[in-house]
Amino acid sequence: MKNDEIQPVIKQHFKIIDKLFHRIIIDFDVDDILEFRVEIKKLRSFLHLVNMQFTNGYEFRITKKLKTFYGYAGIIRNLQLHLKNIRSFCDEVTVSIPESYLTKIDREIQYWKVNAKSFMNSDNNFYNDEEIMLSELPDKITKSSIKKLLQYTFYELNVLVKHQDDDEVLHSIRKFLQDVAYNLPAIHYFSISVPEALGQEKNILSCIEQLEIFRDKCIDLVLLKTYYDDSFTVDEKKFLQKIEHQWQKEKQELKIKIYSCLKTLQLTQGNISSFMLNEQYID
Repeated sequence: MKNDEIQPVIKQHFKIIDKLFHRIIIDFDVDDILEFRVEIKKLRSFLHLVNMQFTNGYEFRITKKLKTFYGYAGIIRNLQLHLKNIRSFCDEVTVSIPESYLTKIDREIQYWKVNAKSFMNSDNNFYNDEEIMLSELPDKITKSSIKKLLQYTFYELNVLVKHQDDDEVLHSIRKFLQDVAYNLPAIHYFSISVPEALGQEKNILSCIEQLEIFRDKCIDLVLLKTYYDDSFTVDEKKFLQKIEHQWQKEKQELKIKIYSCLKTLQLTQGNISSFMLNEQYID
């Protein structure tokens, strides 16, 4: 894959990123933020592949500005989803809304929106970031680079699947699965085989989606503890305890779905180990 084939990949990612950014900065719609963050994850996964081409220790990353706004947008989305999930729970169990808690969350959302807009105010686009990345691309990406990425990914997955009961391990597994899923075009370009289930985009994206839902649930539980306040009324405290209990239950149910999904992808220690020994991965 030559430089003139790599550049259009970067340009297409930035075209989508800029389009979504200009929608987000208006009203910070939760779905727009999700699409924006997914597109940056796709770009980042491609950069992981690009990095395999460098042999001098250089690490090609998304720019600081892009990473910072990505972080701000993520905080806003987490809080917006949290607010939505609290309200949904209230509707389902027909209990009164904990106004003090929701007011506190809403203030946080407004605070981070102001920060995000202020951060981008002087330069309301990512055109310079795109130019920086395009100027630092290697002359080519070789078949050896994609093999190195897959070797590294399968090695890490081989270690992680032994400890999949751990929440943070599931988070890491999701990131490595994204590197495979979002680089499937390059994998197919070089005609490199991957485990059959992992090579099917529908399967791997379905598993990533379940892991994303699980991550959102974990964040919801963290936010409950973060914004808990002793000044809340007795009824509000009881409500927050009740919703925490329900979300913990849902979290465990999601884990069961994820284990089943990982099994569908044939992500077991034995399967990954045997695939790593495939002669096509041995230089």
